Amino acid sequence: MTKKKVINLENPTNKIPQIDTKDSLSNYLYNNMNVVIDFSYDTAFLSCHTTDMDNYLKDEFEFINKFREIVSNVQKLSEKTLQTLINGKEYRHCHKVSWSPKAQDILKKLHRELERTEEYEQVFEGEEFFQLGLLGAVRFYGIIKANIFYVAFIDYYHSFDYDERYNERNTKQYSFCPMTSELSTTKVNKNLKEENSRLKNENEKLQKQLKDTETAFQELCNEK
Repeated sequence: MTKKKVINLENPTNKIPQIDTKDSLSNYLYNNMNVVIDFSYDTAFLSCHTTDMDNYLKDEFEFINKFREIVSNVQKLSEKTLQTLINGKEYRHCHKVSWSPKAQDILKKLHRELERTEEYEQVFEGEEFFQLGLLGAVRFYGIIKANIFYVAFIDYYHSFDYDERYNERNTKQYSFCPMTSELSTTKVNKNLKEENSRLKNENEKLQKQLKDTETAFQELCNEK
């Protein structure tokens, strides 16, 4: 007769690792949990001109294209841990920023535009800055807390860490900021009308194809 295995509820052998301190919890999340990319800070989508970076866009339509790239990058980056992205060798566009004073200067300017310089001192002063990016020009700059990457600002054209492959356009002439610029309703309405006309034509073609198919089917039934 086989003995029944008694489950030791008081001292189980497979214990969940104990996390004792805030620092070890932060390290555990950094190393083991997928990154959460947080755009909630008010400067994340704010634009500015500085000697080190220009992140104004040409217009709202370019922002839409860049936003699609941002969403795609976030989706792919969020499948990895910060340990893999920052400390691994596979993702060369994800790393600690060597020019933290430049990032600090940009953030100070952004906070002056918001008239909230005290918040800069509370949140970002003295922090180390990191970059996240994949293929394409878009780069996120921000700080890390546990497994959360707080985006401080976005470099749409790779101008913060200059690369001539991405900097052929004269972005000094650009003036669209997603946070402060008014949308060009004339352009938007024009595009909507053009899209509506295109859809209407497509619908007419589909209706004709459907009618022709129904006629052919009816003729085939009559022959039988």
